[in-house]
Amino acid sequence: MGSPISSTSAKFQTEPLPEIRIRRDEQVALLTCASSHDNLLLDSRDYWMDVIQDGRPKRTTCRCGGHLFRVSLLYEFRDTGDVRTIDIHIRCAHCSRDLPPCQWEFKYSPTDQLVTRPLDPIENPWLRPKRVQITAYWRPPDAERFVRFLVQDLAARIFVTPNFANLVPTTIDEIQFVPQLKRDLYLTNLPGITPPDALDPWK
Repeated sequence: MGSPISSTSAKFQTEPLPEIRIRRDEQVALLTCASSHDNLLLDSRDYWMDVIQDGRPKRTTCRCGGHLFRVSLLYEFRDTGDVRTIDIHIRCAHCSRDLPPCQWEFKYSPTDQLVTRPLDPIENPWLRPKRVQITAYWRPPDAERFVRFLVQDLAARIFVTPNFANLVPTTIDEIQFVPQLKRDLYLTNLPGITPPDALDPWK
């Protein structure tokens, strides 16, 4: 579907005529030709998976009922040669009515792929990965499991800094893993070496 434009050209037009699903605000679009080949437009792949979490974008339909379009891209370049903006023009292949155009802005570099590969083939655009939420917030049981791993599997020794002045040896059983735990813990598995002072525990 279509062919890459040269670096000196400023226009690209799809051929054969595709169906198009577009989310203007999210700056993503999917083009599907009559042979059911799917292509993401420009850098849509960077945002596509987030967009389809809320469902499939609707297929664009003209007032006349047509659903095949000519899609033209007009490029504007910075002095550095990078793409600044791309105007996307969509014209109905049935009645030649122009749909409202949209402009996508690009603030990164390099942007060569936007010129040489405006269409990004995708095998299954509707395949959604399973999402798992990961947080850096540790609950008390998480902290205890981590410390036990360091002590039992890596033979680490534990020190606490009760007054932020000295390091005092301790054991896991003497530590109360509670949300409001304020004392710093220092762990090391270096044998025979006294840990540095409490002012530089990160060492």
